[in-house]
Amino acid sequence: MVDGIFLRNAGTVSEREQKKLAESTVGIVGLGGIGSPAFEILVRLGIGNFVIFDRDRFEESNFNRQLYAVDSNVGKFKAGVAAAKARKINPEVRVEAYAEEFNKKNAAKLRKCDVMVDGTDNMEARKNIAAFCRKMKIPYVFCSAGKSMGMVSVFDRARFKDVFGEAREGVKKSVIAPAAVLAGSISASQAACVLLGKPYVRAPEFIFFDIFSERFLWKQKV
Repeated sequence: MVDGIFLRNAGTVSEREQKKLAESTVGIVGLGGIGSPAFEILVRLGIGNFVIFDRDRFEESNFNRQLYAVDSNVGKFKAGVAAAKARKINPEVRVEAYAEEFNKKNAAKLRKCDVMVDGTDNMEARKNIAAFCRKMKIPYVFCSAGKSMGMVSVFDRARFKDVFGEAREGVKKSVIAPAAVLAGSISASQAACVLLGKPYVRAPEFIFFDIFSERFLWKQKV
């Protein structure tokens, strides 16, 4: 059955690459507007193992952009809902789901990850995740979306603080579904490229987009 699930990957992803994805472990911290599409895309691509973190429960304000935000899930932990959905897509996927905030005490749960996707919206959390990934030599996929715009890159050489300095997260931003989902999709693609040894964008260069702009998608250094 699992072979049938990923049959349409054939021709774009080789048999060897599909096996590599099945054996890989992806960490995702934050399963909101960006993290949830990134997670589901990677499940559908064939990643076999995940470690996911999100302390929040679903609420009505999530409905405009988060994939698993529906009436029946209000009040449920996002991590648990995401894990259940993944198993409906691929019964053989292995998901360690933690309904808790990522911090120094539980960071060790992510040690075995081959790549990390940051779906948080808090700069302090981002700094902590980036620092952990650098220490453990885990490629770190940064992704952010606000209003109609977004940016994505992979930190595997550059230091987070050298790119962003002492930047702090501002007031909670407006963000619409197309921007959040596109950021999640691009971050998933970059994570897949890391795992498969394909080219990807390295910080301080970023992929930028604005869905309301004629330019739409471009690449530049921060």
